[in-house]
Amino acid sequence: MKVLSLRCVLEDIIYLDANRWENFILTNLPQLEKFYFIYNTYFGDNEQPSIYLGERDQFNSLFWIQRQWILETQIGFDTVRYLMHPYK
Repeated sequence: MKVLSLRCVLEDIIYLDANRWENFILTNLPQLEKFYFIYNTYFGDNEQPSIYLGERDQFNSLFWIQRQWILETQIGFDTVRYLMHPYK
């Protein structure tokens, strides 16, 4: 497989663990060239979103840099969206 694109519909912050993704990709998808991943967190007036509090530099390791895949965070009025995609 050369391209993987997925959207997480479960609010389980474990999906943003860069080390787990790195291990999974190296073990199961060594030919992967493009990785697209969207993780949305929604919250209302009295709810706290599942904010990614992992190591700040997890997605800045040599693995991610060599592949030119970046993690982007978009903060909206009632959402936080994390997007993994190739550098444009």
